Amino acid sequence: PSAGYDQAIVGFTRNPQSKLSFYFSVAPTMVGARRKWRSYNIYYGPASGTGGGKANDPRYYTYFKSDIGGTPLSPLAQLNGAGTVASAALNNLSYVQDGIGLGTRLEFESRLAPLRALRNVAINRAELFVPVKPFATALWPNVNGLFLLEVNQSNRVLQRISGLTSVERIVQRSGSLQTGANNEALALLYDAKTAAPYFSVDITNYQQAYLSNQLDGPLPAALVLLPTVRRSQNLTLNRTVLDAGGAGRTPRLRVYYSELR
Repeated sequence: PSAGYDQAIVGFTRNPQSKLSFYFSVAPTMVGARRKWRSYNIYYGPASGTGGGKANDPRYYTYFKSDIGGTPLSPLAQLNGAGTVASAALNNLSYVQDGIGLGTRLEFESRLAPLRALRNVAINRAELFVPVKPFATALWPNVNGLFLLEVNQSNRVLQRISGLTSVERIVQRSGSLQTGANNEALALLYDAKTAAPYFSVDITNYQQAYLSNQLDGPLPAALVLLPTVRRSQNLTLNRTVLDAGGAGRTPRLRVYYSELR
């Protein structure tokens, strides 16, 4: 698409005839022999495809590189996913973006410590509220929703055994078994076209399991909000800018509880 860049995106209409053609030459193996020219085609079919490895099956990105050098996020490129950048260094903002693994880390252990010190606590309702900076994504649409991944201090997603398979620990929907899988809670976007959009999700059952230490493994050091999980399909580059401080707009965990006697 442009000279001097080895990472770029090109778009075109997807139909059975659309293809990418790669032209290359093979150096001659004998003195005086002519250089051989070759081409290789990758066809792009309709989204439905035909299955079975046909030429017009859809193709997908398998690799994407994001250049964050020279930005406040640049330390993340050197930490192999194990580090964080404080929201204070980002003008009290945080980011989530589909397709490149950029998420927002939420730590709440210190705020829940008083509840954990109580005995026989029943969580009536717990709701996570994450405000969005309005009108900040002119280039990319907002992400459709946010999953909540349990991570350790180094941002590694915690694992558990579900059946006979090791799975990532993702907060499950209220009403679902919190040590299960494939019933993930999803924070949905509300008031997207107003001056005060926000994500919200009910995590009542998760908070009860957290406070009761019934998560089938160590307690997480934090939750990371991401628009994608590993089994997601149809990746995009949609991005959302989150408010992480200032003017009273910060992520909040509202917990309503009763102390049983």
